Amino acid sequence: PNHFAEYDVIDKTIDTAAVRNIAGYNEALSYTSRLGIKVYNATRGGYLEVFPRVKLEQILKNER
Repeated sequence: PNHFAEYDVIDKTIDTAAVRNIAGYNEALSYTSRLGIKVYNATRGGYLEVFPRVKLEQILKNER
């Protein structure tokens, strides 16, 4: 049921992993905002909604 199963390791924290990850991203957003750094989410799909979503193609187009 999780990525440790094949190694016979039981991860008792897997049920809260997503919540903890989002909390970490919220901390990162707070920190980067204080520094005036903008972070965007250019991932296709997924559940991370902490950072503003942008299209990867648009970001790559603007870098050139």
